[in-house]
Amino acid sequence: MPIINPGTISANYIRMRHWGEHNYWYTPTCNVPKEVMEKVLSDDNTFLLACNEYEVDSSILYQLLDLGIPRKKIVLITEDADFTLANYWACGGEMSMTMQCRRFPEFKTLEKKEYLKSFLNFNRRWRIHRPFFVALLKSNNLLDKGFVSLGTSDDYQTWDLVFDKLIKLSDEEFRQLLTKHKNEIVQLPEMYLDSDNLVDSKDRIDNFNKIIELYQNSYFSVVSETYFFEVVGRFLTEKTFKSIGFKHPFILMAQPYSLKLLKNMGYKTFHPIIDESYDNEVDPIKRMKLIINDVERLSKMNTEQVHTFIDEVKEVVEHNFYTLLRKNQHIKKIG
Repeated sequence: MPIINPGTISANYIRMRHWGEHNYWYTPTCNVPKEVMEKVLSDDNTFLLACNEYEVDSSILYQLLDLGIPRKKIVLITEDADFTLANYWACGGEMSMTMQCRRFPEFKTLEKKEYLKSFLNFNRRWRIHRPFFVALLKSNNLLDKGFVSLGTSDDYQTWDLVFDKLIKLSDEEFRQLLTKHKNEIVQLPEMYLDSDNLVDSKDRIDNFNKIIELYQNSYFSVVSETYFFEVVGRFLTEKTFKSIGFKHPFILMAQPYSLKLLKNMGYKTFHPIIDESYDNEVDPIKRMKLIINDVERLSKMNTEQVHTFIDEVKEVVEHNFYTLLRKNQHIKKIG
């Protein structure tokens, strides 16, 4: 299977090279050339790789089906592993990070030393679980334990706009906690890590050396995936695979059973070193409590405990890195 980075493909239609027994053709639009249509329809070993940027959009699949292309001949490049309208999928975030890992310079993480911060937590758009998590960090005196980003992005949300939403989502325990610390939360400054431009991601230039330093100076990540409260499929993006690529253990703030999906893709996770019972919790508030509780536990370890933690997770992070680095088969059957 060819390694593809959907975000770097600019042509409307690109033929991919022959791989094993199959030919794969990539299309981000439905402008499929006649000769390609004939090849896909007549050759059992020729498939279409369809992608509509990173967000799942069923329209491109429906349009390809309307052209008469059988569902079994379409592979959807998406982060949604449960996109049941398609028969096959290829995880775009994994594919992108496989390519990027092959260009990474040599660097070390998880050294036995004193750490500036305990954890790393990148946030761009203010999807509601992200300010919720940051608000809980602040309320539990954990915000200073991590490298955390949350500033003005292209959705132009602010604490004044989201705080009432957090209260409505909360149970009684969280409601009392957040209300008690409301003034501290809504007065939080904008927080930036690798870049202070979170509005225009295409023009933003990431400081790669700065990103490396963030991973090197913390010993675990809290990955804020795209969806948490929403009732949608399991959605794995480059955010998850970035932690794998930088050899960082992680807590995955995502849909339930997302860790189970990662295991099915060949990766290992960190239980019982990290309490991963959150992955089986379908109630998002209960899942958030399990996450924040273990972030607190891990953040308050002393130096000796941190070094033991590093010894215990090293085998998993190395396995995951080389699994990602050596991936040459990304297509999975849905279901």
